[in-house]
Amino acid sequence: MVFAEVKRYPAPLSLTIMDIDQSDRFKGRGIRKIQEELINIVDKNVREADAIGKIKGGRVVVIMAHTGSSGASIQTKRVKKILKEHLKSLEVKGKRITLSIGIASYTPEMTSYNDLIKKAQVALHRAKEEGGDQVSVG
Repeated sequence: MVFAEVKRYPAPLSLTIMDIDQSDRFKGRGIRKIQEELINIVDKNVREADAIGKIKGGRVVVIMAHTGSSGASIQTKRVKKILKEHLKSLEVKGKRITLSIGIASYTPEMTSYNDLIKKAQVALHRAKEEGGDQVSVG
């Protein structure tokens, strides 16, 4: 719904994808527990108008209506700082948990949410390739 509105009545729209770095180090219930904690923390620390969900691989997604690239970056970095502090207390078997985040913002040539998601995934992969534990804007 939001994407269709943005296409018709141009307004900023951004999306972030958050993923646990090297999540394959954690097994089954451990990784699911961490993902659920992430969602709970993100939900408490984003705006009421933002939508939160999970996509393939347990990645956390935040859709930010009326938020351009700059605003999304500021908001995401603020939430990441909160998450980083909380993740310190969730160390699993001595393994430090870090988080990479990709941000993408709507452009007029995008035709669907898939375009926005793909752009955010490219930014996420760049954050991971550059060592993880960081935010990358696509």
